[in-house]
Amino acid sequence: MSTCPTCHKHYPDTLSFCSEDGALLPKAAATDDCPPVGTILGSYKLLDVLGEGGMGRVYLAEHMRIGRQVALKLLRPEYAKNPSVSARFFSEARAVNKIRHDNIVEITDFFDAEGDYKYYIMENLSGRTLAAVEREAKLPVARLLNIALQVTDALVAVHAAGIVHRDLKPDNVFLITHGGRADFVKLLDFGVAKLVESREGKPLSTTAVGAIIGTPEYMSPEQVSGRAVDHRSDIYSLGVILYEMACGKKPLEAKSFGEMVVKHLTVTPLRPSKLVDLLEPLPGPLEDLILHCLEKDPSRRPQTIQEVHTRLQALSTGDPAALASFRPPARSSRRKALWIGAGAGLVGVAALASVAIVTGRGRDEPVPAADADLTPPAAVASVPPQVRLDLDSSPRGAQVFSSGGDTLLGVTPLSLTFERSAIPKVFDVKLDGHESVSQTVVMSQDATVLVTLAKKVKEPTGVLAKKKAKAAKPEKRGTIDPFAE
Repeated sequence: MSTCPTCHKHYPDTLSFCSEDGALLPKAAATDDCPPVGTILGSYKLLDVLGEGGMGRVYLAEHMRIGRQVALKLLRPEYAKNPSVSARFFSEARAVNKIRHDNIVEITDFFDAEGDYKYYIMENLSGRTLAAVEREAKLPVARLLNIALQVTDALVAVHAAGIVHRDLKPDNVFLITHGGRADFVKLLDFGVAKLVESREGKPLSTTAVGAIIGTPEYMSPEQVSGRAVDHRSDIYSLGVILYEMACGKKPLEAKSFGEMVVKHLTVTPLRPSKLVDLLEPLPGPLEDLILHCLEKDPSRRPQTIQEVHTRLQALSTGDPAALASFRPPARSSRRKALWIGAGAGLVGVAALASVAIVTGRGRDEPVPAADADLTPPAAVASVPPQVRLDLDSSPRGAQVFSSGGDTLLGVTPLSLTFERSAIPKVFDVKLDGHESVSQTVVMSQDATVLVTLAKKVKEPTGVLAKKKAKAAKPEKRGTIDPFAE
């Protein structure tokens, strides 16, 4: 069985994606080819398994000569055979090495020619994730500010290096004790990081396995709808983290990935001060900052993470002059129209061109013409109407069908083109002698998918088959005894 790392729902090992939130499912240890504890890779001996992910496994390892213990992150062998997936895996190492910051996990080496195994070496951390801390108790404001200041300080360095993290969430904020200081932050997992600039001045982006880049609950509206993202997407994700730390709950909750997409695009979170179960009252400027980060329109959020860091510093020191210099986005109490474009990937909406949601004055109160600003915002940069899916299987040569249909789309490896959409598509992947797999992909952006096919278990023959048939023979009552020998 595989367990979704986001919602913790259990699935058979043949499935690769969670049907609730679209998260990539980790493979069960018994069904993959990852090396067991005790294996020696290069100069390192694997001592224990620290964690599992959709693309890899993290081991506690020890350098054979020096005796230093490290964390070794291994790309699963079935993915290591795919050049594009392998390149994405090592982009995390390159991204982190480009930054070098005390609040970012240190990666010291990586190996991409170790037989079938590709891995890199990180510092071994002893502590807990912010997610684990939040599950135990709500955070007081002073502790929230201490953690948030370190996260934003790290992000200032990340963005200055031209990198967007794209997967900020409490699970990627690790808290350790460092130099006698508790709650020292280490920012983790740049596996879906995007290098915004290259030497040629063109964007360098990485593509996730599947079509979902990031974790849906913490993704910005532009990210969840498949549009281009920049550093302001990280600011939105940080807003979700701040809200969760302050309130003990996420700003938006949904039962499915599609519902979460719609809420990120259309629903304004409830102000923390409206909640009745806060640990302590939030300072007004902190509440304003959190909601400012959660603006749907990137142009209405803080435009740099440095601004967020400076505002948090002012809150931490209680500097009234600094706090007064930052004000939330102007909100007229008069009647306004909120325009919602037909943005790519809006689930369940077929033809939404410009919907005006009207709030404010009573029905009979006159509205001056100058206040009825119905001009929609400037159109965002257009995105290609089609996306490309590169679909491969291990072993190769599998037939790919549309789910529930008998039309053959091709044989792996193959490339397919579809209209851009956040509505999931399901593909049936079949190969003689192997179990068929139904693969779900959200076609919101270009994607690379590798499907691992398990061999079928041969049916018993001869004497064993007769024993099995006898054991399953119905009793006179017409039922089958499941405990029959």
